[in-house]
Amino acid sequence: MCAINELTLLGITVDPEYIQKVKISVANKIQENAARKKKKKSENDINIYSDSNDQFYYISGYTSGGAPYGVTWEEMGLEPYEVEEDDISLTRAMNLEC
Repeated sequence: MCAINELTLLGITVDPEYIQKVKISVANKIQENAARKKKKKSENDINIYSDSNDQFYYISGYTSGGAPYGVTWEEMGLEPYEVEEDDISLTRAMNLEC
């Protein structure tokens, strides 16, 4: 659109149908980018819980028998998968994909 505006300022006539097609293309690209960002945000939110389960807020390891151990949701004072927005922001800021 910037190029079309510059051509118009220079006195060059641009086909109105072409301008309309460009506008539609730009609008579609904006929608695609918004959908991509929304999907990425959703995937990032899922990654925050990758070291969690219904019992543990954070699984720090596993016993030799395969049982998980770590911090429980109850110890954190939360219901399973209930995380404060500040925790999500802090995790992302520190680049710790739990």
